[in-house]
Amino acid sequence: MASQFSRQRILFLLLAIFSTTFSSAYAQVTLKAKAPTKASWKQTVHSSISQTMSIAGMELPTKNDSKSVIGWKITKKNDDGSVEVVEQPEKMSVKLQVPGGLSIEYDSDKEVKKTGSPLDSIIDLYSAIKTAQTTVVFDKDGLATSASVSGLELEELPPAIKAAVEQQLASKRIVSEVNMFTNLLPTAAVEKGESWSRVLPIPLDAGQSLEVTSDYTYDGIVTVGDKKLHKISAAIKSVVLKVEANPASPLKIAKSDLKPTESSKSEIYFDDSIGNIVKTDMVIDVEGEIVLSTNGQEIPAELALKISSKTSID
Repeated sequence: MASQFSRQRILFLLLAIFSTTFSSAYAQVTLKAKAPTKASWKQTVHSSISQTMSIAGMELPTKNDSKSVIGWKITKKNDDGSVEVVEQPEKMSVKLQVPGGLSIEYDSDKEVKKTGSPLDSIIDLYSAIKTAQTTVVFDKDGLATSASVSGLELEELPPAIKAAVEQQLASKRIVSEVNMFTNLLPTAAVEKGESWSRVLPIPLDAGQSLEVTSDYTYDGIVTVGDKKLHKISAAIKSVVLKVEANPASPLKIAKSDLKPTESSKSEIYFDDSIGNIVKTDMVIDVEGEIVLSTNGQEIPAELALKISSKTSID
């Protein structure tokens, strides 16, 4: 009797070990990006950047709300598995507010009348961007390797704006932005609840950029509409504001101490049937102190910066 009991106990133990091992192996997933295969698709991007800088009690608010519908089309498939894709804005709408009470609204579907404002040149910029085409080469693993822009007429723009646009449309920067979310995917198989750390570089205007360090967590498979998608969420740990040297501007940021607020969040949805991220929802809300430097003089200031971005692929 004791022998039979022992055999049963061993059998149950083996079944438990086998079940645990099988369950763990089955729960692990590999989120591997792939080169685009769909002939064409559309990407919708909603973004909002709200910034308030306070200097000696004076608030200098800036806000930019935009929505873009971008068309993507595969134009060439190569023998090595890489593909060439052309993307072009189909619709654009922008609302821009800057210190001094100046503002503009641009809608590519409507006639936009200039008012003599210093911001009129921004309307010319948006009109130029609407006609531009960007060619991006993706390798077989779904990462952009090169990019080039054509059809962008900048000659009528003021030199400062032209230089800023040329900097933003440099191949290296476009590649970095296209790969921004793909580089956040885990490099090894993960299971639900498992986390990893990544640094997200976010380029801003005027040579500024944020480096956002977050812990990303795999949340498992969720239903979005009629699709089963892999969800990844993020908790921001630190934010560093960086500013490139700009000879045209005497104002520089000498120091910064920014902290993320509780409203900061990030969600990424990956479709393994096409090997692509099809939906993102990101809020980066930071506050803190900065020190401006001009002509050898340091000026303390406070900065509140909120970046909200939602993207989706159809």
